[in-house]
Amino acid sequence: EDDYKLVISDTKEVIKGLQNDESGNKSFTLFYRSVPAYTCAVLIRDYFDKLDVTEREFCKNIILEYASSPLRTDYQYQIADGVSTAVNVLPLLLKPFAQDCRDIKTVLLFTLFDSNPIGMNQHLSDYSVSAVLNHLWRDSFPDANSIFLGYLLLKPKIDDLGESIRKENYKNNIYTLSNSSIIERFAKKHEAEITEVISNKITYDKVPTLNELDSDTLVTAFLLLPLKTQDKNHKNFVSDISSIFSKRLLERDDEVDYTHEHRFLEKFAYFVLTSKKEDIEIYLRPFLDIDNFKSLRIMADLFREFVIAEDGLIQYEEFWIVWNLFYSKIVEMCNDKNLRSYSSEIVHNYLLAWPYWKKDAKEWHSLKEREKAFFSKVAEDIGHYPAVLYSLSKLLNEIGRSFASEGIFWISSILENNPDLTTKELEVNTVYYLENLVRGYILRNRHKVRTTPKVKKQILLILNFLLEKGSASAYLLREDIL
Repeated sequence: EDDYKLVISDTKEVIKGLQNDESGNKSFTLFYRSVPAYTCAVLIRDYFDKLDVTEREFCKNIILEYASSPLRTDYQYQIADGVSTAVNVLPLLLKPFAQDCRDIKTVLLFTLFDSNPIGMNQHLSDYSVSAVLNHLWRDSFPDANSIFLGYLLLKPKIDDLGESIRKENYKNNIYTLSNSSIIERFAKKHEAEITEVISNKITYDKVPTLNELDSDTLVTAFLLLPLKTQDKNHKNFVSDISSIFSKRLLERDDEVDYTHEHRFLEKFAYFVLTSKKEDIEIYLRPFLDIDNFKSLRIMADLFREFVIAEDGLIQYEEFWIVWNLFYSKIVEMCNDKNLRSYSSEIVHNYLLAWPYWKKDAKEWHSLKEREKAFFSKVAEDIGHYPAVLYSLSKLLNEIGRSFASEGIFWISSILENNPDLTTKELEVNTVYYLENLVRGYILRNRHKVRTTPKVKKQILLILNFLLEKGSASAYLLREDIL
């Protein structure tokens, strides 16, 4: 673990084995092809100060060789071939190897252009995205920002060139097209612009109109941005693409496939929750302005991604700012008589009653005493909608279990104020969750239920409702407290 000299020695032996294996049966390559990339990456990252000049140069050359391999003609896309690891440490080479700055940044930039799939829901460009996010913004903001702007400027141009070469080849009865051939011609044709990017001289005003860019380009650029950025251009970019995506998703734009949608929403949720409170509404405004979003699956997905992000980030105040901003839209949707197929899913996710909590989860860090008022208002304003009754009863059985005492009153008020729920078709498992809720409450508070008229009245109201729905459990519980 600590003998870095031995690591270097063994790495050189592996490299010899790989070279000797080129004309053999490839068995050595199968097992050891990615080892040099991993060992040199760790040496650069964790042991750089201990390495001598020759050792540093050796590791740098290996990393550049592996990182640039997708730019060469013979590269075949595959997972765990060392490319990801090598690309990820490229930013760590910029300062100690300033003379190689152009090569390092070129590989980072050109890797971003490659959207070929690598594994499930991942693209080769993600390697470069990860490198910029993990290291470059922290170590050199100007370099990271130049790559971000350069990507927006040059990605449409390399896409256009690729399409032009493809058509040209087709006319000449050539039906294959290598990424390296596109890159070679692109590097010559746009040398001046590439140099401008590499030298950090590009400015935001040179970026093309965002609305003209395809969704893949916009999403990848968005993924490049660091959380908590206060750069004016970055904030304007996020505000603009939020508007663009809300429109494209609303119009069911064919180019916005599920992968683009998911990647955008995931990053968007993290970005918004880590933003300053005064900026949150600005980023959300395009989604808040959508009329009749009841028919859009995108809104259910948006709430889901915010819950996932909050589960990891714990941005309590920011999360509830987002939720309160959407409250009036949820009320408006639930009061609309012409509800659509996604309305229930939207309500479920908004009221934190989605199906992905851990089975033993009985609390959530972003549910505090203050939220009791929120759910009480929900029961009063939209309790007539069956999805709300389902969501509250499920919530009170799961992460909102500590709200059960108040929840009994929320549920009973819904049933008392909306007697037509007795005849309405309820969502699957609503009765089950209500039975569990009232049974658990009675077991924990039997004496209170029997001796406190107000509480007993609320419990009986729920039990009578369950009896109307044919619940045998409710009959037994009712007999027990009378």
